[in-house]
Amino acid sequence: MVLAVVASLPMPAAGAGLQRMVLAPAGCFVLAPGGYSDAAAYCLDQSRAPPPEGAILSNVSASLDHATVRSGGTASLTLAQALAQQVVRIEGRGNDQRLRLRNLTDRTVEICIGAPTVVMGNGETDTKDLDRIRGEIAQLLAHVPDPSDARAQAATQLKLWDLVNKTDQEENAALTRDLVPLPLLTHAPKPAVSAPGRGKCAAGPVGADVKLCID
Repeated sequence: MVLAVVASLPMPAAGAGLQRMVLAPAGCFVLAPGGYSDAAAYCLDQSRAPPPEGAILSNVSASLDHATVRSGGTASLTLAQALAQQVVRIEGRGNDQRLRLRNLTDRTVEICIGAPTVVMGNGETDTKDLDRIRGEIAQLLAHVPDPSDARAQAATQLKLWDLVNKTDQEENAALTRDLVPLPLLTHAPKPAVSAPGRGKCAAGPVGADVKLCID
C-alpha cells in the first residue's frame, strides 16, 4: 500500500526534457542588428539534457527574470517581454556552459543581466522549487568563474545541481509525509522497553531514514 502511494507521487518534470538554464550575471551585451553574443550559463536539472545547438528557450521564470533589454531610446523591457515581442532570442549551444543571445531586429540591442535569470524551453514555466533557493543561487553566482577556468566552472555547476537536487528531495519527502497516513508507516506498536543505546545502532547507507538497532 505504501509503495503504491509513493509510486503515484509526481516525479520531477520530464527527465527527457531540456534542463532549465540560469544565465549568470555578467553585465551588458551590446548586439548589432541581427547579431549575437554567447553568455555564461549553468544547467539546473542534472537528470535532463542540456539544450541542443539552436534549441529555442522562450520562457523565463517570473521570479528569476533579472535581465533588461533596451533598443535605442525605447523603454526597457524585461527579458520575458523581449522574447515575447521577438526583440531577442535565446538559443542553446549544446552544452551546459553557454547560451546564445541573438538580436532579431534591425536595431542595436543591449541586454543587461544584473542577477541570475532562469530560462526554459519545451514550454516549461514551473520554477516553484527554484523560488525557495533564489538567495542561494545568487550567492553561488555572485562571482562567475573566468570562462577559461574549466575546473572552477565545473565546481560551480556541481554545487548548483546539488542545491536543486536537495530542494527537490525535500519537497518529495514532505509530499510523501502528507499523502501517506501515519498508520501505514508504523504498523508495529512502540515497544514498552527503553530504546537501546547509540552504540547498538547501525546507520544505514547515506541518505537512509532508517537505522537498524540490535537490542
